[in-house]
Amino acid sequence: MKKLFLLNLILFLSIFLCGQNNLNDDAKARIGTYLKINPQILNVQISSLEAKSTVDIIVFAFELYFIIPTVSLNNIKDLQEKKEIELLISRLDNLLKNPPEWEHIIALQNEKKSKPPTPPVYAGDEKAKQYYNTKYSDLNKKSSGSKGMLIQNETIIEPPVPIPDKSKELINE
Repeated sequence: MKKLFLLNLILFLSIFLCGQNNLNDDAKARIGTYLKINPQILNVQISSLEAKSTVDIIVFAFELYFIIPTVSLNNIKDLQEKKEIELLISRLDNLLKNPPEWEHIIALQNEKKSKPPTPPVYAGDEKAKQYYNTKYSDLNKKSSGSKGMLIQNETIIEPPVPIPDKSKELINE
């Protein structure tokens, strides 16, 4: 009897806890698509480990369950980091209350596709060595100083060979 009561209690609590999220599938799809198109909404400028772990919890819960957990910010000492986290929570709360319309998402996607990609910023040889294989980057530096020959000088220009017209041969037969 106690086991049955405990199972019923767990069942009702799980229904109650899972029933708190009143978003339908369409709103979840719109929010998920908006986050894929515009991931900058999740960006925050923080540096401490406590703030990073708090933001990770908030973002993880929002991306998977579309909820914003109530997390204590008492262990974060920097006021600027607290403000950044509060701004993130307010942006996500606004996104939950007012999910973007499909037309707005399509307009954002078209705008993003129409912009040319930004070229990478060259930070110098020292930074490039951190990201590329240094063996091959040194080889490329040495070979980039050599003079190349024009393609026209390397290829032999010959007149094109005419292709015989087989349709005339078929007609004559």
